[in-house]
Order: sequence, then structure tokens, then C-alpha cells
Amino acid sequence: MFHLRYVIDNALRRWPHKTAVWHEGSDWTYQELEEASNRLASGLRKRGVGPGTRVALFMPNCPEFVLTYLACFKLNAIAVPINHRYTSSEVTFALRHSGASVLIGHTKFQRALPPLDREGPALSDVYMVGDPRVAPTWTRPFTELLSTGRAEPADVVDNLDQPALILFTSGSTGNPKAAVHTHRSLSAMASLIADEEFVRGDQRMLVSLPICYVGGLVWQLLPTLMSGASATLAMKPSPEQMVDLIASRKISITNFLASDAVDFVDHLEKNPRPLPSLEYVGIGGDKVPDHLHRRFRAAAGIRLTEQAGMTECGLYSNNPAVGRVREGSMGRPSAGVQMRIIDDEGRDRSTGQVGEIVIRSSGLITGYWNNATATNEAFRDGWFHTGDLARRDEDGYLWFVGRSKHIIIRRGSNLAPKEVEDAIDRHPGVRASVVVGAPHEKDGEVPVAFVAVRSPGATIQGLALEPFLSKTLATYKIPVHFELVDDLPRTVTGKFDRTGMKRIAADIMTGDVADFSLSGIH
Repeated sequence: MFHLRYVIDNALRRWPHKTAVWHEGSDWTYQELEEASNRLASGLRKRGVGPGTRVALFMPNCPEFVLTYLACFKLNAIAVPINHRYTSSEVTFALRHSGASVLIGHTKFQRALPPLDREGPALSDVYMVGDPRVAPTWTRPFTELLSTGRAEPADVVDNLDQPALILFTSGSTGNPKAAVHTHRSLSAMASLIADEEFVRGDQRMLVSLPICYVGGLVWQLLPTLMSGASATLAMKPSPEQMVDLIASRKISITNFLASDAVDFVDHLEKNPRPLPSLEYVGIGGDKVPDHLHRRFRAAAGIRLTEQAGMTECGLYSNNPAVGRVREGSMGRPSAGVQMRIIDDEGRDRSTGQVGEIVIRSSGLITGYWNNATATNEAFRDGWFHTGDLARRDEDGYLWFVGRSKHIIIRRGSNLAPKEVEDAIDRHPGVRASVVVGAPHEKDGEVPVAFVAVRSPGATIQGLALEPFLSKTLATYKIPVHFELVDDLPRTVTGKFDRTGMKRIAADIMTGDVADFSLSGIH
């Protein structure tokens, strides 16, 4: 573990003139990153930024975002990345809750900037990246910070337990929680992923996930920089753009959310193209259908390596990059992670029994910013409660069952959405599915399925989903309603929006569907 001010030091010593970051045709070497981030840190320090200062970052994936992270690490300031899909009210909450005093934004996102009045956040400075011609008049250009700073490194005391990052969780109910990571936990997470994915200095990583999330920052960017590899920055590229980038940039490593991998393989099957440079593709974020593993391997010529993790701890379970893999499983506990699977009373479950995953890890957050209640709820008896339900097989591999809050209880019987989704996904006319619980007067809860179909004109009658499922599922597990859609709605982090679909399912079951619209969900 190390202080993140040193994250690119290994590359600086060995390959100072190597491309560290590529973005839209421009290259930044490690030497250029070092000098520019030092100037930025100097410019921020002149504006009063120092240890503990919260600096909000509201940008798409771009070199300036990377520089700001590095500058914050050098100053012992706390970086507060803000979700790129937030509305003005959500941005306001994030700024107020974190107590950020400086915001570095991008003109592409200025529509969501909150008004700086008495009702708005208490920001002292707002700097903008992007086109200065369209930037709000009350902001200042980002280049001003670079031009007033000096290239010498900042002189601060290294403290691995100093907070380095506040990441807002996606939040299924109410406002999102603000997870606090230290230099110790961030470097531990990044080091673990670099080791598990065998990130080497001669590789190229496609940073396709937003670096305002743990996926883009900890899974992709930081392991790349600390290993001296090269990062190709893209901002949620379409499947077509992603294929083009992998081919043209000779990408060797990247990661997918399960929801995005479905779109990618759909495109690749319709538009075959060899991708020989790919060596490793990680996947996580939600359940991974069995058919997706087979289809991806056939279309891309490489297997998907399933992983599990979360904002609060990074990677906690994974299949190995090299060696024995069990497709469909979450793999085994990651190196350095202590894990138990427990019941509701905190007792250990036996092999094959379902329970909640609880962990201990050097990559864990210290807690939630200004939220002792949430911190105490998550950390109990010395263990962090993930909320993920799984079973462990006789060889120690973990099999995801679902989130504890997503389990459907129908007439006293527990029903795991993933089991039903896996069965639906095996239908040849289905792209992906999500099953949620809806309240029911007699049964308590019943399963409702949202199904993304392969053919836009498909019908319930034509697909015959109910008789198809009756061959493999008990009657009580078969959804009482199927809602066919062209695409499944997603959350602000790109995962399937189960909470939004659960609200709609409740409306469907009560007949309150006059204003039903999937487009109303994030």
C-alpha cells in the first residue's frame, strides 16, 4: 500500500516518455502528467486547497479529470467525483453533503450546475474545462490554475489513513451515501486489481467506464497508471465505438458492466470483427447470464472473467485471469479478503447454503461521510455487510443469488430473481431480463418480469414465455406478468434499474398504469 501521490512514480522512473493517457487523438506522457499535475496542485494550493479540502469533480472522462485526481492526491485534498448523470438538485446534494469548496466542471455538464446563491452550495471557486465561449460567466477557466502553478511537487506529509476520495453510491432509496476511501484503501484496491488482472507496463487499458465511479477509477484508471500501462480514455462509448477503439488502439484489457456487455455482443454478432489484441475482459455489476459467456467467447474470441465488488471495497471476489474458471460463478474470495457467508443471526452457513457475504479487507472504506447511522449499519461485529447473497460450492467458488433487498417472498417462500432471470434469458428470443417483486393482496409479493426482446415486434403470445419457463421452474417462481421492452432501463451508474422497475411493477399490479413509461426511469 502507498500514498497515492506516488501512483505514477514507477512509470516516471522507467518510462517517462511513454504514453500514459490517450484521449481523442492526443497523447499525454507520464512526464507530462507529472508536470501538469504539479502545476495544477500548485495553482489549487494558491486558492487555499490543502489537506482535507473537498474538491468536487464534475467531468466526463478526459485528461483534465485525471490531472485533478493526481493534484488532489498530491495535496492530501479529498476528491469528490460527481456522477455525470446527476441533475442539478442531485449535484447540489452532493456538494452540500460533502462540503466541497472548489468545483472543477466541464462545459458539457454545465446544464446541471446548481445556482451559486444563498440556496446553493457554499463553493468558493468554480473552474471549467471545455469550450470557454460557452462557460458561465461566473466561472473561471481551468487553464488559469495550470498557468499560475509551478511544476515542482507539493510538500505535504504522507498519511495513508488520510481520506482521499468520497464516492457517492447509487442509492436504492433516498439520497446516496458518501463512501470515504483513504490512500490506504484506494491503493490496496488498485494493487489488488492490477495483480488479479495481470496489468503490465506493455499493455493498453480501455477506460470505458466513467472515472467518477469506482469501476472506471479503481478497476481501470489507477491500476493502469501504477503499472505503467497506457490508458485510452473514452466516455461510455457505444458498442460500435468500443469495437473501433479496441481494434485501432490495440487494446489488451478492459471491463464491462453486465448490462453493457449484452449490447456489445449484440453488435459484434451482427458486425463481426476480429479483436486479436484483447487479452483480458472483466465483467461484473450485476448477474451475468450463462448465454452471455458463450456468445461473448464466440464473437470476441476471448472469455469473460466474472468478478464481484462494490463501491465500498472494490474487488472482493473474482475468477482468475489465468487458470481454472467456473463460468457463471463469482470466483473465489480475492487475495487479502477475509469472507464469511452468514444467516440472519450471524451464524456461518454451510457449503451450498445461501447467506449474506460479509468481509474484511484493507480496501474497505472507513465509513460514510457524515452518516454514522449508515456506517454502523454496514459495519457490525467487525465485519462489513455487503448485502449480496451467495452460496459457496465444495471447491470454494461463490455463486451469486441476488441482493438481500431484492429477494421476493411469495406466500412465505423465498424467490431469488437471478434464478428466474437465468431461465428467461435462455429463451432464444430474449436479450436480457430483470425480475422484481410487486405487492400482492393474497401472495404478499409476486414476481414481475421486464424482458428485453431480440425482435422489436415480438409478443407475449409469440414468445410463449410461461410454457417455456414451466419446463424448468416451479409454478410459484414463474412471473405473473411479462413486460416486453426494447431495452431495459439503467441507473445513473449504468446498471439495470431494479428499483425503478419495481415501482412500475407495483403500478402494473394495481392497475395504476396510466402514466407508465420506462423512459421515466434513469
